[in-house]
Amino acid sequence: MLKITVEKSLKNFSYAVLLYFTAVIILITLSSTELLDDQFALICLHLCSALSFYIYWRHEPWGPSKYDSFGSVFLLLSIGFRCFSALDTLIYGTRFVMFPKTISVDSSILSLVIRAEIITQIGALLMVMAWRLTVGRSLWRFTFIDFVGSNNMNYFKVLYILNLLTQFSFRIIGIDYQAFFQLIIILNFTGVASIYFLALSNIDSKRFSKLIKAFILALPLSFFALNTGMKESIFFPFIPVIVILWITYSHAFVRASIIMLSISVFAASQFYVNYTRENAWRNNQVISPFELIKGTLGNTDNYSMLIALNMIGYRVNPTGTHAITLAIADRDGFIPAEIFSGIPANFIPRILWSDKPILVPGQDHTQRILGNTADLSQVGFSSTAPGFFLELYLGGGILGLTFFSLFYGFLVGRIQLSILTRLPSSATDVFNFIMFYSAFRLDENTISYALSGIVLFYILMLFIFNIISIILVGIQRNKLTTVSLAS
Repeated sequence: MLKITVEKSLKNFSYAVLLYFTAVIILITLSSTELLDDQFALICLHLCSALSFYIYWRHEPWGPSKYDSFGSVFLLLSIGFRCFSALDTLIYGTRFVMFPKTISVDSSILSLVIRAEIITQIGALLMVMAWRLTVGRSLWRFTFIDFVGSNNMNYFKVLYILNLLTQFSFRIIGIDYQAFFQLIIILNFTGVASIYFLALSNIDSKRFSKLIKAFILALPLSFFALNTGMKESIFFPFIPVIVILWITYSHAFVRASIIMLSISVFAASQFYVNYTRENAWRNNQVISPFELIKGTLGNTDNYSMLIALNMIGYRVNPTGTHAITLAIADRDGFIPAEIFSGIPANFIPRILWSDKPILVPGQDHTQRILGNTADLSQVGFSSTAPGFFLELYLGGGILGLTFFSLFYGFLVGRIQLSILTRLPSSATDVFNFIMFYSAFRLDENTISYALSGIVLFYILMLFIFNIISIILVGIQRNKLTTVSLAS
């Protein structure tokens, strides 16, 4: 039984924060005396952040959910992203020259970055602590890695088939699901999660066959998303493959190879994405995936792998976006109406409000960066992530950061506990996988979508699983009736 107390969590939180602030004070002191240049100071800042996250993760009791529950995986991913950012800074420098000219900075950019990273660090630790205390002793149930099959595999089969059919009709045939868009998103997430559990359904099968099964199930979903030009949509179905590969092969060299291969594939995909956006998005054309692939292969001379890696490094390293958001807060002050006013509307499904305005917080943030006089039509689909915790600060300062970080962690925990008690175990497994993936993208999310998304996920999960339960019970009764009549 996991022993969890508020006192112990606060103590672990204090250790992590104290370590981080001590390191930051030392860095600021050395930087002010010019004993450290900006590049080395930024590298040290990222490594200190990673160490702070590790301290909290290392001392919290996680039980079997040590590597894949929402809170633990968020901390581990934060460690990984900070190490990646340190490596990116070592190779490509501080990237301070890429700071937008439309935003003036009163102090040094390094000082701005340090303040932004402090805000992110505190918000992240507060959120995880709130989630950890909320789930309490039920934490052991929020793992999916050790899945060994269950008696209700039919739920996973139905969810996968539903997602396959809706993605085909939506992406290939072109059926307009605008009124049911939230439902389509939920089906996509639950369908991809089902790939993982279907691949592991036969515990006696060899590990390589599980990988092949997951790959085959993911392939059509990825193909359907090719003409979207969105890397996330294309690669999301293969997340179960990567997870199975990671847990199957624990050798350090193999895992390092997995990381390097994933980064290379992700970087190379930039060629395809750039070509798709230039030829399909800007011309507003529908081009088949085969034509897009053919065009990309014939256009690779315009790019190089080094350029792609540089773009991916800038994309994954969140330092710049955090600093930009803080600079906007310094310039414009706090803007709670702009940040939080869209939350109520997001809770109303489009099927109930067909004329609901489309909220685009990422494009709104681009507008703040470019200035109020900028024409967003010039940047098309450009969308800038403010950074989840920096957006909370932009909306309400330290109070906004503290309240919403704690509230979001609490909300995720309460929803996971509710699903655990109200739905079949397969629903908990699916939702655990979904929250595992959401930890990857949290920093790029916005508070309006994060709050409404988790609530709508919960409501639609209740709806979907209850409908599937009714269908499966009806099928089972029909079989029993048929057998009874035959006998």
